Parts: sequence; structure tokens; C-alpha cells
Amino acid sequence: MEKLGIRLIGDIHGSDPMLNKIISTQSRHDLTIQIGDFGIGFGAENALKRMDPNKVKVLAGNHDDYNKLAQYEHNLGRYGVFEFKGKKIFFVCGAWSIDWMHRTPGKSWWSTEELSLDESNDCLDLWQLVAREIDIVITHDGPQEVTKNILGRWPYDTLTGSVFTEMLKIRRPPRWYFGHWHVGYSETINNTNFRCIDIDEELLI
Repeated sequence: MEKLGIRLIGDIHGSDPMLNKIISTQSRHDLTIQIGDFGIGFGAENALKRMDPNKVKVLAGNHDDYNKLAQYEHNLGRYGVFEFKGKKIFFVCGAWSIDWMHRTPGKSWWSTEELSLDESNDCLDLWQLVAREIDIVITHDGPQEVTKNILGRWPYDTLTGSVFTEMLKIRRPPRWYFGHWHVGYSETINNTNFRCIDIDEELLI
């Protein structure tokens, strides 16, 4: 499979070694996308000042301050589609935090960690329009049909999970990449290759 030159990076949670590595190697890749839990709101956003927004993008996770990330050009967005070297890529941010009740709103937890109901509906409307053209999906969380195999049980039912289930009912893309679960995992289900990127892992696609 021909490489596009996109480097995907899993959860880093503000790790200084990983932030420094992204900074020092950003010019080696056509595009780097960090797929959530960058550490925005915990101080990691300061490293963005040393990253070229044309080279490095961040798809926010459930442990990122969305309002703070929105102040930077590195913000990939809540959901959407873009084209890169002739390939159509669809992306969706966020996930539900299982430990939200133990976190402090506005400091270590943000209510916008998942798409709102309106955003979810709009996201599905967009997917309905473009799904047949999409080559790759990139998300922070993964579809429940895959994460159940990672966890060994059915995951909690969340709004994010429901969106992904509906997306797969509409059309199954060739490739789907996600993070969030801090494991490296690959599985092909009904002709879609799902790849969970581990914490601090780099994957060239």
C-alpha cells in the first residue's frame, strides 16, 4: 500500500519527549496529525508555538481543552473532511471520559469532549453526503464493534459510539485509525481495516 506521507501520533498527554520529538521531526513529514489527548489545557499547548501549523495538526481528544485549541491554527476541527494527495480523509474528534466525575470542569475536564447532539446529526449528514468518496477515517475514539474486542466486553454506550455505529451502517470505509485506548491493535472487519494507535506511537500512512 502506497504511503501518503501522513504521520499519525497516538495519545501523548503532554509528554515532553514526544512534544520535543514532534518539533524536531516535523519537517521530515508532509503532515503530522496527533489524534487526541495532546494535553491541551494542561500546558502542552505551549509547544504548538514551535510547531508549523501547515505541518502539524491536532485532532482533540477527551483530555483536551477545545476552546484553547481553537485559538491555534493547528486545530484540525470537530469533524469534517479534507483531501490529501488525492485521498479523501474524514475526521471526528473526542470521546467520553469514564472518569469525568473525578475531574474538575474547565481545568481537567471539558463538557465539549464529545460532539453535541446537533453536531452529531450534522456530522452524520456530512458523512451521508461524502461517505462513498472517503478513503480514510481518523478519530480519537474507535467504533464500538472494534473497541469491544480490545476491552473484551461491550464498551459503554456513548454519543460518540452511536455516531460511529451509524457511520458504519451508511458505508464502511477502507481504513479507520483511532487512539484513546492506549493499545496497539489492528483488525479487519467486513473489509474495513481498523487500527488503534498506542500511546506515544507513531504510524506512517
